[in-house]
Amino acid sequence: ARDITRLIEIEEETKSHKKFFENTSNNLPGMVYQFALSPSGTAEFTYVSKGAYEIFERVPHEAGQNFDNIFQNIHPGDITSIRAEIEKSSKDLSEFYWMGRILTPSKKEKWIEVRSTPDRKSDGTIVWDGIIQDVTKDVEAKVELEAARAETIHASKLSALGEMAAGIAHEINNPLSIIIGLSEMIKLHINDPSKVDLIIEKLEKIKTTGLRISKII
Repeated sequence: ARDITRLIEIEEETKSHKKFFENTSNNLPGMVYQFALSPSGTAEFTYVSKGAYEIFERVPHEAGQNFDNIFQNIHPGDITSIRAEIEKSSKDLSEFYWMGRILTPSKKEKWIEVRSTPDRKSDGTIVWDGIIQDVTKDVEAKVELEAARAETIHASKLSALGEMAAGIAHEINNPLSIIIGLSEMIKLHINDPSKVDLIIEKLEKIKTTGLRISKII
């Protein structure tokens, strides 16, 4: 016979800690997960919180029993980038960070952000503990903000163009008034031989004013 009281206490403490972890992870926004990659290349989710349904529209058991149940939700255009990030993180055990699109079973397109920390076990298996969050609203808000910013810049450019056009119009109208006035004056004296020198003077003035307009333009 032997005293196993402490063993039972440790088992109860372990159960309590596990229950605490599960309750906490299930109440966190997003999906808490543990992902394992064996030396042979086999990949699986060894733990998935209830957030899997909120993000991937899959219950934890369905999401965790097969890696492909989650991976097949990745948008075709983003599969290459997430594979590259997994390879990089597993190679140098760097923090895994990825943001990309997924397609849910109900055909919704979402943006997710994935963060996790890798750890290599004694048998060579690499385990990532992390969290996945739905950042669709953040991405959409950023897109709307960029669109609004672009619209503001466009409006600002139009305003500047309007001010420039008004300035040019003002600068051109003045010399045009001079040309029109001189033309009327020449018309009055065109048949008077004694006004030839005056007419030439006014024509030179018209020429100078025309060159001024050309320079403004």
